[in-house]
Amino acid sequence: MNFKKLENNLLDMIQEQQVKIGYMSGVTRFYYPLQSLNRLLGTELTEEEMQHGLDILKQHDNKVDYLLTHSPSTSELILMGGKGLYESDILTDYLEKVKAECDYKKHFFGHMHVNRAINEKDICLYEQIIRIN
Repeated sequence: MNFKKLENNLLDMIQEQQVKIGYMSGVTRFYYPLQSLNRLLGTELTEEEMQHGLDILKQHDNKVDYLLTHSPSTSELILMGGKGLYESDILTDYLEKVKAECDYKKHFFGHMHVNRAINEKDICLYEQIIRIN
């Protein structure tokens, strides 16, 4: 990961804030969309890495017992909040493709910070601990 780009970005934002509104005591919070953080840190999946994942699945006849991911797929985002509440991105679109091409028993993800069964196969976990057999 490249933390230097993130550090430089934060310093630039602090300097810009101080120039525009002056020094303020107190806490300043910075919020970054996931895609921005991925670009700054160099952690975004490349097309080659995503294709490699699909190729590995294909080598195993596109069958797995469980999908364990941090993020939901695009369709799960829509089912959780409706179109427009959550934004899809490269990763959620990729996971949508994985789910479409893959025969799986269940998909567990946790990014949304709720415990909720989206449907019989797709489950968002946050604080809940479950046993999978």
